[in-house]
Amino acid sequence: MDDKLKNKFPVSNNGSMAQNFDEMKKLGKEMEEAKTNKELKEEKKIPDPKQ
Repeated sequence: MDDKLKNKFPVSNNGSMAQNFDEMKKLGKEMEEAKTNKELKEEKKIPDPKQ
C-alpha cells in the first residue's frame, strides 16, 4: 500500500472492524438498522450470501 493510502486508510492494529468504543457504538447502531435476510426477501431483494 502506498503512503497516500496508508494515511487515508490506516491499518487496524487489533484486527477488528472498530478501532475504539465510539466506532463500536456506531457499528452497533448501523447493524440494528440493517434489514434481515427475511425482510430483504419480502422486498424482492437478494440478501448477501453466507460466508
